[in-house]
Amino acid sequence: MMPRPHLSKLAERARSEPALPAAVVFPVDRDSLQLALSAAFAGYVAPTLFGPEQRIRDAAIRAGLDISRLPLVDTPDDPRAASQRAVLAARDGATCALIRGSLSVEDLLAPVVAADSGLRTGRRLSHATFLDLPGVPRPLLIADAMLNVLPNLAAKRDIVACTVLLVQALGIAEPNVALLAAKGTVAPAFPATSEAAALKSMALQGAFPGAVVDGP
Repeated sequence: MMPRPHLSKLAERARSEPALPAAVVFPVDRDSLQLALSAAFAGYVAPTLFGPEQRIRDAAIRAGLDISRLPLVDTPDDPRAASQRAVLAARDGATCALIRGSLSVEDLLAPVVAADSGLRTGRRLSHATFLDLPGVPRPLLIADAMLNVLPNLAAKRDIVACTVLLVQALGIAEPNVALLAAKGTVAPAFPATSEAAALKSMALQGAFPGAVVDGP
């Protein structure tokens, strides 16, 4: 197995923390249930299954998995309904994270971004991918490659702010932020370059505390 030193460091840190209460949403397949069991066994996560109870238990039987010790919140046999129940649990403080089971990203996130979800903040929702690449001496995060397809400057400001907070939560107090664009200099034909320069200016004015921001 290829070594993943940066992920291993995160795992070691997680072992020293209390298990994180998390909702596994619509886990009606073997992989989702195995993920919940593995996380519970490792001690990183205290999972609760949200979804149609009979269908979940049938999936566990077919996969030969014992889920008898995992809490289960029964919901209608509908991915969106399971997500809505999990969001209510997060809003009320009963869970601290949502883990996607056998449902689409849209079904998971639609209840999260609803105006009455209680989970929205003033910032745009964004996505980040953690990369542990062979030979690279530090972890990398890429944002946003999924949720915001054509973000404007305001959205990019929120993406940078959210990603900086995520990196700092992972233990990197002073992250370096590279603002990627098609060119390495400001060019009117490439709006992303001028937006990168604007974000760098915001950083110099203290918009992203602790981060070193450069680009394009």
